[in-house]
Amino acid sequence: MGFVNARRARYSDIQQLDSPYHDPDYQGNGAIPVWFLEHSGVYQGQKIKGFDVFDIFDNVFTHVKLLFDGGYYIVVMDEENESAAEISGPYFETASEDNNDL
Repeated sequence: MGFVNARRARYSDIQQLDSPYHDPDYQGNGAIPVWFLEHSGVYQGQKIKGFDVFDIFDNVFTHVKLLFDGGYYIVVMDEENESAAEISGPYFETASEDNNDL
């Protein structure tokens, strides 16, 4: 799912939202990836409890795992375009993942 930074279109039923990148209320603590998740079509209303940045060797995108009780979402941020390049999930953890019984 891609996002475009734009203002609300006139004479349209489609709502387009401004990116929170330069809003001081959204700085730090994974707030920008959470904002993109909450405004996406895949979000199912879980309370996000934390985040983890992974795949740190990717020089183009920032991969963020947003954690909730029992699972997670993945948000891939495109920092150059100040947008989310991909949002996927929810992924639910199984008992074998929690206990490392593979």
